[in-house]
Amino acid sequence: MRISERAERIEPFWVMEVAKAASQKAREVAHTDRPVVFLNIGEPDFTAPPRVQQAAQSAIENGQTQYTPALGLDALRQAISQWYDSRFGVQVPASRIVVTAGASAALQLACLALIDRGDEILMPDPSYPCNRHFVSAAEGTAVLIPTTAEERFQLSAAKVAAAWGANTRGVLLASPSNPTGTSIDPAELARIIEVVREKGGITLIDEIYLGLSHDDQFGQSALTLGDDVISINSFSKYFNMTGWRLGWLVVPETLTPVLERLAQNLFICASTVAQQAALACFEPESLAEYERRRAEFKARRDYFIPALNDLGLSVPVQPDGAFYAWADCTAACQKLGIKDSWDFAFAALEHAHVAITPGRDFWHRPDCPLCALFHRQLDGRIANRHRPPQCLVAAMNSTSDHPSVFEHPIRIYWEDTDAGGIVFYANYLKFFERARTEWLRALGFGQQVLRDQSGGMFVVSETAVKYHSPARLDDTLIVTAELQTGGKASLSIAQCAYLRTPNQNDRLLAEGTIRLGWVDSTTLKPGRIPAPVLEALK
Repeated sequence: MRISERAERIEPFWVMEVAKAASQKAREVAHTDRPVVFLNIGEPDFTAPPRVQQAAQSAIENGQTQYTPALGLDALRQAISQWYDSRFGVQVPASRIVVTAGASAALQLACLALIDRGDEILMPDPSYPCNRHFVSAAEGTAVLIPTTAEERFQLSAAKVAAAWGANTRGVLLASPSNPTGTSIDPAELARIIEVVREKGGITLIDEIYLGLSHDDQFGQSALTLGDDVISINSFSKYFNMTGWRLGWLVVPETLTPVLERLAQNLFICASTVAQQAALACFEPESLAEYERRRAEFKARRDYFIPALNDLGLSVPVQPDGAFYAWADCTAACQKLGIKDSWDFAFAALEHAHVAITPGRDFWHRPDCPLCALFHRQLDGRIANRHRPPQCLVAAMNSTSDHPSVFEHPIRIYWEDTDAGGIVFYANYLKFFERARTEWLRALGFGQQVLRDQSGGMFVVSETAVKYHSPARLDDTLIVTAELQTGGKASLSIAQCAYLRTPNQNDRLLAEGTIRLGWVDSTTLKPGRIPAPVLEALK
């Protein structure tokens, strides 16, 4: 099947690829005392407040589930208008508000309405990757302009003017930004908009984190700077409704019917239930809860950023909004002997069970040394809020000098046993496999990494196991893996399972020799183990 050039231009969203690896890791360690701490996905850990949930339930029970106007419920557009007045002191008529199926749909509609083939849109580097893909999907070209910490990783009027060319259509900004959490200085933002206005261009600004501003200097909407500014916003972040997929656009009056026509054809309308529920977001009880949560995010920032700096994961610019930390892991990478934030993220996942997001999606530097960490409240299984930085210490203190014998603790749960609570001998093969997987990952050679980087993987080609004794429910085993021989095409690994007892007198339960062969991950044909992999294993 022929794939369109448009689709081929869209790069993978690497954030989600890392998230898949984190989910897999979480499943593997779910029954241990070291579960995965997720600091990697850009959504609040809070969910919709009670009044919003109740409003959704009432809408369903009362049959308020049919199509709404393409522009959104009139009552919701009016509520958003009043919120701009009370929160930001800006008059935004409801007629300029277009309710959409999330901020993603809002940006898609704006790009389709305003960008033609060959048009260029100036954007800061780093920036949220999906934004540039919306431009590309509309046949435009995103022009990424490098920014610095001194510029708060935001564009300046001078850089916009210098980069403006014959095909430039406008700018796409974000304030506060994902992934940096930084806002554009209000005076600089006014200068940028004036430059764009003089050029006859368009100003698109992503303000989905505007409600989560933490510093008085910022937190002002760009809508105060002119009716020609197009603002994208959302119920996902400040209003804690990520999965409800509801957002909105504020546009010039003349653009409203254009977007209505596009929305009618592309989406019909945003979710009716989500719209009915969102009306409750603006009730006093809900707004008070949102402000309490905003204060909590600020408290987490004030704890988390100094803790990262103390670890040597320096945050070059204090985030003034959202819930992100854009941290430099260069020193940690050098200490670990790894290349960049991509490898660092997987090291943190393997050694510390902390899921973080590398900068690969966000920044187009060759080494991409920055790592985005999202500060969130910890799961109830974790004893205290100090664990994320301390877990990262484990990753940073890891070295490439791994012990010759790898030990992996495994506690036996019900699904590992037979109906009587006794593990059959054959289950030791399962435990051996778990330990081998952890051993390879600890060396930086998980199967997914091997497939991505070398196009190959290890498969079990031969086993010879000697059984000594069964284990029982709730026993804690120590399962080992040790390289015996390593050839060009296969490895011979010795593995043992011991029963860990309170007096530390470990009892051997099973032992075996397992041969791993190297195959092409696509054809499954045998091949040679890549030299770097073999060297590291030896």
